[in-house]
Amino acid sequence: MLLIDAGNTRVKWRSLEDSAVAAEGAGSWEELPDLLQALLRPGDAVCACLPARPEAARRLQAVVAKRGGRLCLPNREPLLERLRPAYDVPERFGLDRLLALRAASETRPGRPLLVIDAGTAITMDALDVSGRHAGGCILPGLSALGEVLAEKAGLPGIAPHALTEEMLDALSDTERALASGLRGLIAGGVTHLAGGLEAGLGGRAEWLLSGGDAATLAVLLGRPTRVCKNLVLDGLALECCC
Repeated sequence: MLLIDAGNTRVKWRSLEDSAVAAEGAGSWEELPDLLQALLRPGDAVCACLPARPEAARRLQAVVAKRGGRLCLPNREPLLERLRPAYDVPERFGLDRLLALRAASETRPGRPLLVIDAGTAITMDALDVSGRHAGGCILPGLSALGEVLAEKAGLPGIAPHALTEEMLDALSDTERALASGLRGLIAGGVTHLAGGLEAGLGGRAEWLLSGGDAATLAVLLGRPTRVCKNLVLDGLALECCC
């Protein structure tokens, strides 16, 4: 079986053989056809978390069909019943967040958790000791913020290492000054919002970080966290019955 977490900018995948991880990786949307050509055999099952953008979802469906795969989608209803998202309209809660929370509750059962997925956006969700959703929020991701500033203000792009290197001379050039500001904005914003979410849980929670920028965010936060490689794929492995 092939698991696919189709994000806004990257496609993450994991190949399973007899329920064990055989291989995993990530690539761009442009690399998707070649990726499936290499990984899929006719009739193979593909369990996917599709992106919210309809055109991207259709693109993935078309490529899987062309390679002779069988596309399977996780059933949202059991996830909604289990996690009880604290939304006025729970059906609008993202499937990727549902799957990440499902995996988190399985990984660390019976504990208050703060699940942070750092990708194009940074999602933050609280789980209480019973595994129910207890609120959340969404911030722009590290790369998204840098790209917007570069595009709108004509500022230079930021190399990934610039966000975690020591800022001993933060104002020595524009890139360092911008990276210093972004790391303060993200780390401060996440820490501030986490305080409110933890208060709703009645105290301190264990922080689980996932997503493409999880390792970078862990460095910026400078506090104990548990980095999980890809909670969405972990959730797909638990929920898909192809």
